[in-house]
Amino acid sequence: MTTGLRNRYMTELYDLREACDYLKISQPTMYRLIKQRKIAYSKIGTGRGTYRFKKEDLDAYLEKNRVEPNAEA
Repeated sequence: MTTGLRNRYMTELYDLREACDYLKISQPTMYRLIKQRKIAYSKIGTGRGTYRFKKEDLDAYLEKNRVEPNAEA
């Protein structure tokens, strides 16, 4: 395996509970984000399956939803 390909798959993955802890949100809130496709995830398995989240995707969600302070305040 080449180094670039290895690095692509050597990312840190979080399960649902860990992702919720990282974002400081509840599991129902995370399920809502998943259902609305507002956060990137991977689904592993068939049926209900299990969700996995890349740390980079969790950080991207936080950055996308960042609100800058008002300069006049």
